[in-house]
Amino acid sequence: MMNAAIASLVAALLVARGAAFDHESISQMLLASEKNMTVSEASATLRGELKAHQEEGQVEDESQVYREMRRRLAGTAGPKLAGDFGGKAGFYHGVASGDLLAKSVIIWTRYTPLSADEVVSIQYRIAVNKATDAVKQEDLLNPAVNKAVKVGTVNTSAASDWTVKLDMTGLEPGTAYVYGFTVDGGTTASHVGMTNTAPVGPVSEMNYAVFSCAHWGFGYFHAYDVAATIKNLDFWIHVGDYIYEYGNFSTYGSESMRGVSFEPPWEIVTLQDYRLRHGQYNTDEALLNLRRRAPMIAIWDDLELANNAYVDGAENHQEMCGANEASSAADQSRAGCDSGEGKYSDRMKAATKAYMEWMPVRRRAGTTGLVDTSITQIIEWGDLATIVGLDTRLKVRWKDPTIGLSFWASDVVVLATVNKNMSKWMESPLVGQFKAAAKVLQDARANESFAQLGSDQRQIMEDAFKASKAAGKPWQIYAAGTMMGPQATPNFAALPDFVSAALKPSAQAIVDGLHNTSSFARQCTAGAMFEVPWNSDGFDGFSYERGLILESFKQNTNNPIVLGGDLHDSRAWTLFDGGVAQSGTPVAVNLGAPRVTAPGWGRSLSGMFQSPGPSMLDFIHKSFMAGNPGLKYANTKDKGFFAVKATKTRHVAEFYLINDNTSAPASPSYTTKNYKDARTAGRLTAPYYCGTSLVTTAGSKGSLAEQASCEVVFQTGSWPAEWSTIKLPAYTITATTTTITTTQITTATTAATTAAVTSAAPPSLTSSSTRSPTVATTSMAPDTTTMAPASVTVTKVKGTMALDVPSCKAFTERKGAVGAVAAGIARLTGVLLTSLEVTLTCSRRLTSEGLPARRLEAVNGAYEITVPEGSAAITADSVSSAITSAGSDGLTTKIAAAMTAVGITDIVVKVNSISTPKASTFKAEVATTTTTTKAAAAAQVTSAAIKPEQVSSAAIKENYKIWIAAGLPYFAVSLW
Repeated sequence: MMNAAIASLVAALLVARGAAFDHESISQMLLASEKNMTVSEASATLRGELKAHQEEGQVEDESQVYREMRRRLAGTAGPKLAGDFGGKAGFYHGVASGDLLAKSVIIWTRYTPLSADEVVSIQYRIAVNKATDAVKQEDLLNPAVNKAVKVGTVNTSAASDWTVKLDMTGLEPGTAYVYGFTVDGGTTASHVGMTNTAPVGPVSEMNYAVFSCAHWGFGYFHAYDVAATIKNLDFWIHVGDYIYEYGNFSTYGSESMRGVSFEPPWEIVTLQDYRLRHGQYNTDEALLNLRRRAPMIAIWDDLELANNAYVDGAENHQEMCGANEASSAADQSRAGCDSGEGKYSDRMKAATKAYMEWMPVRRRAGTTGLVDTSITQIIEWGDLATIVGLDTRLKVRWKDPTIGLSFWASDVVVLATVNKNMSKWMESPLVGQFKAAAKVLQDARANESFAQLGSDQRQIMEDAFKASKAAGKPWQIYAAGTMMGPQATPNFAALPDFVSAALKPSAQAIVDGLHNTSSFARQCTAGAMFEVPWNSDGFDGFSYERGLILESFKQNTNNPIVLGGDLHDSRAWTLFDGGVAQSGTPVAVNLGAPRVTAPGWGRSLSGMFQSPGPSMLDFIHKSFMAGNPGLKYANTKDKGFFAVKATKTRHVAEFYLINDNTSAPASPSYTTKNYKDARTAGRLTAPYYCGTSLVTTAGSKGSLAEQASCEVVFQTGSWPAEWSTIKLPAYTITATTTTITTTQITTATTAATTAAVTSAAPPSLTSSSTRSPTVATTSMAPDTTTMAPASVTVTKVKGTMALDVPSCKAFTERKGAVGAVAAGIARLTGVLLTSLEVTLTCSRRLTSEGLPARRLEAVNGAYEITVPEGSAAITADSVSSAITSAGSDGLTTKIAAAMTAVGITDIVVKVNSISTPKASTFKAEVATTTTTTKAAAAAQVTSAAIKPEQVSSAAIKENYKIWIAAGLPYFAVSLW
């Protein structure tokens, strides 16, 4: 809640900044605060006042208000409690399930308590979704009637934001279930959710839907609502940008289309910020409907973290700011900030912790860059398909291809901007200049070191798909965060090609006028003409790796399908051999999900025309296709999703879209309507239409044939009967009669607790019986018995690398020097950049020839941990066995738990599995989570800064031996 004192600060800062608020408006704000105004409501009030003043001609800098508000109010944004929902505790964020395997599935909920210090006992129930003569549908989750209900309790608290995430094991393959949660003996109940496990053996059909890019400020999530009515929906996939990190006030998007502010109103940076944003999204009615309707498979892209995120930075993360609180308003506006956003590693840990708390996906062993979890998912769908999801942001992705090689900053764009006379473009010498500029950019993007997946993850996918092909499964599906298809800009010069001969002269006149008046139009046409894709953040910026992936698809798949998102518009490509835009040998299909709400190309391009009606929008779609020979479908106007029906012989993808008049004023608007208004005239959802139905035929890789009619069947008239029929009556757990193991997924560790038992037979959930309901109690407390705390010794050790340079001072003072040295070492040796804590110092020395020289020394700080022989849980033999049989993941988890137990929480464990430990001790690398202040500059290297490749590889290779001699022998395997 926002109290009067905070409101006074807000009012004062507005006055101090020169905002023209009068005493009456300030009084109104204070009065509102006395009525328990929330921070979000305060933001909406501020924005409303600013808008009113601007309409009256009073110009005020919203960004200044935003920054000041964030600085003063950020600490007041506490967790969501019952007071935010009318004072009554309950399940306000719905239920969800996901990460479905053959015998297990994750179920999820979030309870909103009365106070922040509550530890709440949650009862969960799950049962087969099948009524019988003995058990009616309404009693499926009533343990007093259905003795096959699996029942248990779990405690939750502020440590996990009162979320509950359970891995329900021991289930039957290919079976539908219902589930729910209660508290206080059943007096308060959640929604009833529907889920299922993955099948094994013969399967005739698979039905799923795919989504991307849900921006809170650009409308309601009607796409989720529509998808929740698909009959026989097996699961749904979100390929990223599930939430957006931006805030109000002069940032990407506002609350104007909903009339509801972001929660919190500023750009999210801290753990509490990310939790609140996830919580806000999970109040959207449509999202709640889809999450309870079917299990989901989810991977993050960038906006769940920070825009255009990569290994050690992001476009939308300013660790340090070029201005401060004392700077002038002009300087702050120029810098876009008045204070830094802190360490990138801290932000990523916060973002991924909140993601793991709020999303129904397993927390897997391993690391992803700076964070201590893996989001790798491999779902086997019987004998029909294999689905793989992998990280493309935090593991191996570097800055240059992500944001450093933009088409919009290239010489191609410069040439198109300054040369208005397009008739000269294909004449010498201009055509040569265009081609040379295009080649420079494309060659840079083809750098063999650029990767979204990296060799380890590519191998995971290749192994999964190779096994899938060997098993005879027709479909191998890769869920990617970005598009793999070449993304050329629209070719406006092609407009005359799309009209009849009689209209060609007028079409040419339109094109000439457009190119003459709009540099943006010329830039787009130049990109298409000279075959330069515009989005380096997608696989166009990683073209070498794209070629490797497609080559693997050629050899190791039957029929590969790549799912993607990020572009905000509907796309469908045939991917050709090598990833080239031109036609060639078809290798795979790439299906691109449109946005749920975020603005697309249509919004930008339609503004260039006075009347962007259906014909002009259709031309825009065709202009994209003109520059992309493999692009078989494009829609830049409407929002939505695509749904798939797959059988042994066909993979049918259908794009279901909702009219969006933000890009076509003549069309009716539904995405900006609330759910009540959109569901008029007896409709279950907002109106939608099928944009196209595209068929990929098994045995014909890359095929995309449009068919006349759409196949996916939707339920009309009512929501699933389970939602309203099945009850969650009060039930008190009294005894257990059957062994069950239920795993509680926490954000710190995965702990399993087995209930006390009186029978060894596992529960059968295939039908009701006369047995008593099965019961398990799971604790949120981490497992601290894995290792005796006293057995761990942590010592900080140093290593030094020396590098002779012509001018030490000139080198160290250049922007990004330390980061470049660290990155050069990391790339050459294979050591993670985030495990290098590098500082640079200069010294004088004599060369072997007796000549004076400057020596640059890079000092690495790392940690060494020692576990004595005879430890309670870890011995030399057990370590050797773990390394030989299962790798180092289990060992890493044990060491991390022990270090946490003795209060060591600021370092990340990374155990190298490359040497057999000695009889008495073994060593493991423990990477620091941050670099020094200077090394952090690696995230801010500009085109003028030192690049990692400028650091002499030969010198690093020679001098790296000094590191080994300095006490870091376990680094050696990464080098040799």
